Amino acid sequence: MISNFFSLAGIETSFRLADIHSPVKVGIILTEKCNLSCIFCATECGFDQNSYNDIISPNMCYEILDQAHKNRVQEIIYSGGEPLMYKFDDLINILEYGRERKLKQTIISNGTLINDDNFPILENLVDVVSISLHGTKDTHNKITCSDEYENTLHTLMLVSNSKKISGSILYTLNSYNSNYQDFDHVVRLSKELNMELYVARGNDLGECSINESYPVLGNLNKIADRMTSYNNDGYNIKFSNCVPKCVLSTDNQYLATSCSAGVGICSISPRGEVRVCLQSDESLGVISNENSLSEIWQNKEIVNFRNMTNISPYCASCKDLMHCKSGCKLEANGIYQMDTMAKLKISEKWEEILGKKARINCRELKITKQLFWTISHPICKISINYLEVCKSLMKKRPVVLNEILNCSDEQISQKDIIMLLVFLYEHNLLKFYS
Repeated sequence: MISNFFSLAGIETSFRLADIHSPVKVGIILTEKCNLSCIFCATECGFDQNSYNDIISPNMCYEILDQAHKNRVQEIIYSGGEPLMYKFDDLINILEYGRERKLKQTIISNGTLINDDNFPILENLVDVVSISLHGTKDTHNKITCSDEYENTLHTLMLVSNSKKISGSILYTLNSYNSNYQDFDHVVRLSKELNMELYVARGNDLGECSINESYPVLGNLNKIADRMTSYNNDGYNIKFSNCVPKCVLSTDNQYLATSCSAGVGICSISPRGEVRVCLQSDESLGVISNENSLSEIWQNKEIVNFRNMTNISPYCASCKDLMHCKSGCKLEANGIYQMDTMAKLKISEKWEEILGKKARINCRELKITKQLFWTISHPICKISINYLEVCKSLMKKRPVVLNEILNCSDEQISQKDIIMLLVFLYEHNLLKFYS
């Protein structure tokens, strides 16, 4: 077991995480080429990718599949770009190789290049086909910058009618389709086609960040409300990527999902670079005969990532940390920082208390050498760096919270003070006065 201790603007917590010796799922990016230009694409793939390095070699795939089998990986996920832009004969050979090693195989596709001719071959070699659909015809075509809705719909029907594979629909939530009309349309289709529906929230990465097309917090909860309404009627709609519990309303928190990047999954680029997930650009090592998947998985950098060494101090203080694992840690230009939705939520909470008068709601402070305790419920262990902040909240006269930001110095930033105040607010450790 590995033990970690984190300190926030204040709050320190501890948790234990089992050492993960190999990934459960491995994603292989067959190509970075794509025939669509989706406005939310986190990996910025596109049709203009033309270099040799944008396509993985069959031999590299065979090596990955051998090592995945050796390390008891359960599932291989083939993606892109668009995986069907990979040379079809090579793709079939790779899928046959994976099937011989008894690996579960999934293809994630936009569905535009799967047709009546190639689907009968694919359905004999894969276990799951997941197809992206983002709304009504007009909305889907606008989001994908194409006129491919009908082709995608035809592929969904092929998958639905197959008796050999499972199929699912992936609805990527963004600023263009965060409405009931588009979502209800896809829900109805999923029911008609008897296919599972997964909602992926657009992350603040790649094109989604450039276009600012990721959903706002209110729209995320709006669609989560709709998911709950449908689920209460017998549906089973889920989020497919990480959505922290803290950003969802109480009735929707059962929908929260964990970030499995670097914990249960990894991805491998066309150049053989092992990454914590499909959306990461940072290479942790290049897979080869001399540098195995197992060795890369256990290197110091990915172990530190898995142990959440560099997560935001606000998340480190949270009792639900082990549930969401800090959400998407790759947002903010790929640097391991706080989930964008969590940052939006903190901003909203700060707006609620900005300008209000308050005192800290605890009986006493017990000072130690480097930390001090607030005797409260829950009991919090607070960094000595924030002693002056907390002392200002213990004065007889209530203090206006935004005035406390002037306590910042070289050791603590105003951002950290805001996180501390929001944490205290959320844990009922502030008493407000009119």
